[in-house]
Amino acid sequence: MATKKWQLTVLAGLTGAFLQGCGETKTAGASSNSGTGSKPKTDGGDTTGGGDDDVGGDDKGGTGGTGGTGGSTAAGSAAAKDVLAAWCKKAQETKAVKDHSGDVFAKLCNGDKPTTFFSSTLIKNAYSGGAKVNLQGLKLSTDGPNTTGDFGIGIKLPISAKDHFAKVGPKGGDPESVKKLAEAQGAKGEAEILKTYKKGDDKYLERGWQLHSKTTKHVIIVDKTQDSNNESMQYDLDEGGKAFMYAQYIIKAIEGVSAYSLLTANVQIGDDSYLLTAAHVTIDNTPGGKLAEPQVKEAAEKVVQSQYKAAKEAQ
Repeated sequence: MATKKWQLTVLAGLTGAFLQGCGETKTAGASSNSGTGSKPKTDGGDTTGGGDDDVGGDDKGGTGGTGGTGGSTAAGSAAAKDVLAAWCKKAQETKAVKDHSGDVFAKLCNGDKPTTFFSSTLIKNAYSGGAKVNLQGLKLSTDGPNTTGDFGIGIKLPISAKDHFAKVGPKGGDPESVKKLAEAQGAKGEAEILKTYKKGDDKYLERGWQLHSKTTKHVIIVDKTQDSNNESMQYDLDEGGKAFMYAQYIIKAIEGVSAYSLLTANVQIGDDSYLLTAAHVTIDNTPGGKLAEPQVKEAAEKVVQSQYKAAKEAQ
C-alpha cells in the first residue's frame, strides 16, 4: 500500500527515543520547543500535557503488550509519587529542560508535581515485551506539508534504573548505532561526535554528546536526506539510584530535519524500574499528507520495542 512509503528513519538513541523523519520539517518556532529560551510550562498546557490531574487521555490505553501487564501496581503509589516529584523538582533545574524541553516537560510535570499522565497513565500502560505497543496520549495532526505527533511512552524495564543508566545509557554517544539502525530500515546513515559533555557542564549532568547525524533513504522516486546537529544529554538526579533523566533535542537543522523534543525519566519505584517518555515530533509528509500519520505511530512503536530489547540484552 502507498502508506508504507512514508517511513520514519528512527535513530533509537538509548536515551529515550531519537526520531528523524524523511523530509524537511518545522524547526524554529515549532511547538516542539526545540529552540532555546523556553521555560517549563506550569499552567496545564493542552490536552496532551501540563495539567496536574490528567494529561493525554485516561488510563485505559492498554496493557503494555502481550508479553506483560505493565506496571499498574506502582501507578499512583506513594513511592511512585515521591520518586516522580523528586524527578520533577530536579529536572527543571537543568538547562536541557529550561532551554530546550519545556513543552515535553510540561506533559510530565506541573512544576514540582507529577501529572497523572506521568505518575499513573504511563506506568499503568508500560510496555513489558511482546508484539503490541500502546502509545499514550497520542495526537496526530497534519497541517500542509507537516505531520506532527505528540505521545507518551512507558516501558517497564527488565533491569534496574541504575543498571540501565550505567550499561545502556553510554551507548547513546555511539555513532555506530546511528549507522546500524539506519541500515536496518533501508537507509544509509553516518554520524560523528562534535562535542563531548562532562559532569558539571550542566546541573546533575553525568555525560552527554553533541552529534552530527545524516541519513538518506529512498522514498518512492526521490532520496530524502536528514542532516542535523543534536544533543543527547544524560543526568543522574542524585536520588540514590532512583531517578535519572535522558534528554534529546535538535540544536541545528541543516537539511530536511525533523523538529523534535524527547524527555525520558529513568526511575526506580520499589522493585520496578521504568523509562517514561514524553515526545513531540514533526515530519515532512510530502507527498502523502495524512497518509504519513500512521507511520509516525508505527515508527514510535518500533522505538519502544528496540529500547526494551536493548535493556533485555544488558541483563
